[in-house]
Amino acid sequence: MDRSPQRVVLVVTDFGRACCLGAVPVLGLLHLLSMQVLYGVVVLVQTQTVVNDLASASLVPKVLPTEMLAASNSALSVNSSVAGIAGNGLGGGLVQLAGASLAVAVDAVSYAVSGTLLLFLRSPSLRTARVRGRRGIVGDIKSGLAYVRQDRVLVALCLTSGIGALAVAIRDASLVLALVRDLHFSPALVGLLAMLAGLGGVIGGLLASRVAKRLGFGRSVLWAIVVSAPAIGLLTSPFGVAAPLVVGLGQFIAGASGAVYTIGQLTMRQLVTPPDMLGRVNAVRRFLVYAMLPVGGLVGGFGGVHVESRAMLGVAAVVMLASVLPLLAADVRPGARP
Repeated sequence: MDRSPQRVVLVVTDFGRACCLGAVPVLGLLHLLSMQVLYGVVVLVQTQTVVNDLASASLVPKVLPTEMLAASNSALSVNSSVAGIAGNGLGGGLVQLAGASLAVAVDAVSYAVSGTLLLFLRSPSLRTARVRGRRGIVGDIKSGLAYVRQDRVLVALCLTSGIGALAVAIRDASLVLALVRDLHFSPALVGLLAMLAGLGGVIGGLLASRVAKRLGFGRSVLWAIVVSAPAIGLLTSPFGVAAPLVVGLGQFIAGASGAVYTIGQLTMRQLVTPPDMLGRVNAVRRFLVYAMLPVGGLVGGFGGVHVESRAMLGVAAVVMLASVLPLLAADVRPGARP
């Protein structure tokens, strides 16, 4: 990523995902669609999504001045949350009314529109990064790991993100079992509660830059984690008439605090990392996060079935609270680093 023109990467991965998803309804019409094909489409789409996300996070500091990073990351987070809420509702409605193939086709068109809009993005700083030497992919990975390892703030942020991702994956897998099997919530109610998390993300995104200005990036990240853990804890207790209200409150708080955390830690990484290293630093953090997601999913699902879903939600809350330890050990305070 540090050796590539990131705008081009964004455009190529958008059109690439459009082609992959667009093939699904076409193959369906030709009666050539199978689960194996869908598995392949998912792998290709998600691989391009990882690359696209890294390019986006690395490109923003090149387009905007430093003093605008927090506000721009907040705006992008709000945009993503709103799109997620609208997309989930639109997708469900399209599947119900016209079938899954049309919904996937609309998704493909949305990626094509995104890639087309990016063609009009212009900035003098949008040029291929000049990374010295020809190390190759393995050499670049090693240099990225070495750079993160020597910076206590980056180490703390990466470890915290990995542990937090583990907690979120345990929570998500356990929560589905708790809502459907234990509380007998309808699919519509489960979807509504998921939308509350997205709404919380919108509110958190709107407040993130203000929270960071008042507390500093370090404390805003710390407090976001401290608030997220009790929010997961709320999900362990809801039985009775108020169950939907309690779960909804927990989902909303988790969404809001998650947005504050995401924006704060992303801005910190962008501020403390040189532009020619940002792609590799972001990749190290993303690798840890994605490595923890399947582990947490297995732990949450297996534990929810064989132990108890509420107990596993409690485990997720404890793991989330533990994710603050690397930040405390690194003494990440507003006055220590940006």
